[in-house]
Amino acid sequence: MKTIEEKLKEKHEVYEKITAPDELEERLRNALDQKKPNHKKRTPWRRYTLVASLILVIFVGYHFDTFAYYGKRLVGYDTVMSDSLKELNELGRGQEIGKSYEFENGVTLTLDGIMVDDNQMIAFYQLKDPNGQLDQYHTQETFKGFFKNYWMGSGQGYSENWEQEMISMGSFDSPRFFERRLTFELVLQGENFYEKATIPFTLNRNEAMGHMIKQKIGQEMNIEGTEITLDHITATATQTVIEGKIGSLVDLIGERVSGEMTRFPSMVMALKADHDSVPSQGSGMRTDHRGTTFEMRFDPLPEEMETLTVEISELMVSRRGIEAIELNQDAMPLVVSIEEQPIIFESLEQKNGEIHLVFNSEETTQLYDVTLMVDGEKAPFLRTEALEYEKTVEGKIQYRRKAIFQGEGNEMVLHIGQLNFSKRVEGAKIDIPLK
Repeated sequence: MKTIEEKLKEKHEVYEKITAPDELEERLRNALDQKKPNHKKRTPWRRYTLVASLILVIFVGYHFDTFAYYGKRLVGYDTVMSDSLKELNELGRGQEIGKSYEFENGVTLTLDGIMVDDNQMIAFYQLKDPNGQLDQYHTQETFKGFFKNYWMGSGQGYSENWEQEMISMGSFDSPRFFERRLTFELVLQGENFYEKATIPFTLNRNEAMGHMIKQKIGQEMNIEGTEITLDHITATATQTVIEGKIGSLVDLIGERVSGEMTRFPSMVMALKADHDSVPSQGSGMRTDHRGTTFEMRFDPLPEEMETLTVEISELMVSRRGIEAIELNQDAMPLVVSIEEQPIIFESLEQKNGEIHLVFNSEETTQLYDVTLMVDGEKAPFLRTEALEYEKTVEGKIQYRRKAIFQGEGNEMVLHIGQLNFSKRVEGAKIDIPLK
C-alpha cells in the first residue's frame, strides 16, 4: 500500500502539470484595460502584501485537498489505530463529528469522528472524568439508525491514566444505504449510577469510502467430509471480509435424524496477496436453521497485486454421538482413540465416597457432556482439577487433569457426549480471481 509520502508526491506532480488556460492572459488584460486608472499612491508594503496574498490564494487553491486532509486529521488515536488506519487518518479520510455530551456526574463523552465503508463503521471517541473515577464505570456503545441499531462488534481503548481519561476505537456494522441521521449512544453505568448519552449527527455519504473489491467467489473445498464454501469477498480501505458457509440445510437435517453432529467452531484461515499473508482482524460464526455461516476479517489489501489466495490450515472440530468407554481400575492405564485423538486414562481410584479419574490428552482436545455410570446409576459430577501441562518431543502440549465424581461401585462406563479437537489440514486452498 502506498505511503503518505508517495501519495503527496503524486499530488505534487499533478499540481506541477496544471497550466493556465490560453485565454487567461487575454481576459486579464481586457479587465485591466477596462479598469479606470487609480492615481492614488501605494506604499511598497501594501504592494508586497498584495503579492503575498495572491501567492497564498494560488497555493491554497491548488493544494486545497492536502490542507483539508491535515485539517481533518484525528489527533491522539495513533495508539489504537492499525497501520492502515493511521495512513487513512493522515490522508484525512473519514467524517469529523466533534460533538460532546456531559453526564450528570461530570464525565464528558466526545465523539471525534467516524470512518465508514462497505464493511464497517469505525467510531473514535473519548471519555474524561475530572473526578478521577472513570475506571469505576462500565460502558455500552451503539449507533441508533432509522430502523435498526448498529452494535459494536469489537473495540479497543488506551489511556495513560484510566481514572481520568480514555480514548477508544470501536467497530460497528456499516450503516444501511438509506441511513442519513444516526445517533451515537453510550450507556455509562456504575454503582448507583446509570445514564445514556446521545450524540445525534448527519451521516455524510460523501466521506464514505465504499469498496475496492466486491465480488462473488462461489468456490468450495471438502474438508473432513464437509463442504466449505467461500461465497463473497468485500475489500475496503479499512478491512477485507470473506463470507462463506459450512455444510448445508440437508446436512443439518441428516444430523438430527442420526443423532450425530459435526461442527467447526473455529478455523485458521489465511489470506495471501502475492504469497504474503494479510494480517487477520478476527472472525465470527453463526449457526441457524439455514446452516453455519462464517465471516473472516483481515487487514486491507495492497493496492497492487497479482494473486489472491485463501488457505485453511487448521480446524476446530466438534463431534457429538461418541461411544461409551468401559473403565476398570485394574486395567489402567487405558489408551483409547476417539476420532483419531488419543486419550490416556492413567488411573481410577475410589476414596471417601468419591471416584477420581486421571487422564490426559492434547491441549486442544476437550471433553463435554461427560457422564459416569456406576453400577447402572449416574454418578454426580463434582469438579475437574488441572494437574499439569507437558510439552512432548514433537512439540505438542499434553494436558493432564483429574475428573472427580461422587459415588462408589464396581462396573463403570464413561460416556463422552461431545469431543472438540484441533485438526491440521493440508492443501485446502482456493485462488480468488481478481476482476
